[in-house]
Amino acid sequence: VFTLNVNVNGCCSLTFNGAGSINLHNELGLVTPLSSVTGSTALTLSGTTIQTSGAQTYGSPITLAANSEFISTAGSVTFNTTIDGAFDLLINSAINTNINNTIGATTPVATSDVTSGTLTTLNTSLIRSTGNQTYTGPNALGTSVTLNGTTGGSINISGNIAGAGNALTVNDTGVGGFLDVVLSNL
Repeated sequence: VFTLNVNVNGCCSLTFNGAGSINLHNELGLVTPLSSVTGSTALTLSGTTIQTSGAQTYGSPITLAANSEFISTAGSVTFNTTIDGAFDLLINSAINTNINNTIGATTPVATSDVTSGTLTTLNTSLIRSTGNQTYTGPNALGTSVTLNGTTGGSINISGNIAGAGNALTVNDTGVGGFLDVVLSNL
């Protein structure tokens, strides 16, 4: 286990690679965005913001140990891995967000807020939260997807959804135990 307790800023790329895991306790690129981040090592994020001007790509499991943000100001953010942890997850990409594995399957995230400038592709079977899920910008289903709100909140999709023959299932008890789903611009 490698633990990073300092802020990292700068112009360059950062790659997490190797066996074991990395615990991130501070910000990456918050003051001066990194150009890109690639992760193929398990990450535990403790209140971390990862900000790049280019792409972010993650290939090993991510555990949220506090509220965490993934921001790309001029690129895409791609998750080829699971994300779990009972905290808020914010993903904001200027171009595409690609979710290619489950979010909250083992431990639901508290909330999930996904914003994409061009397209969010949901290529996963499940995104599960205990609170709100928000999807802003155009969306595409790469497979049949279930959005599951386990104890309340709401599921808000404010952008077109291209299904390509795939099903979107929304299971949400909403506030007070009622289904609370908002679909805009379908």
